[in-house]
Amino acid sequence: MLTVSEAWRAAHPGGAAGILVMGDVVNPPHHSALERRIAEVEIDLRATFGTRDRAAPRALPIIQAYDAYYRRHKKTYHVQLQLESVALRRLLKPGMLRAWPPDPWDAARPRVASGPRLP
Repeated sequence: MLTVSEAWRAAHPGGAAGILVMGDVVNPPHHSALERRIAEVEIDLRATFGTRDRAAPRALPIIQAYDAYYRRHKKTYHVQLQLESVALRRLLKPGMLRAWPPDPWDAARPRVASGPRLP
């Protein structure tokens, strides 16, 4: 059971929390549809941000909101740095995106794209 304290509610008005439990999940080392989607995301990020400077992604309202949240906790927003690595410095290594959840990428994009449903 997840219990939310009044202190948490006061610090995060309107906030929500949840838990995802999964069983009998297969996580293969390679999946062709996932690899294609990763390549598409990389190409899209570079097309959107690759010709710009570091200020362009930082100007997005969603990046600014996450950055402000992380700054309150004396942390750096990791997706912003990962976006810069992929789009601006082209530092993507094979399999690097596979470990990332998709939501931060979608949050950093000016449009929301849906990927293929994976079996």
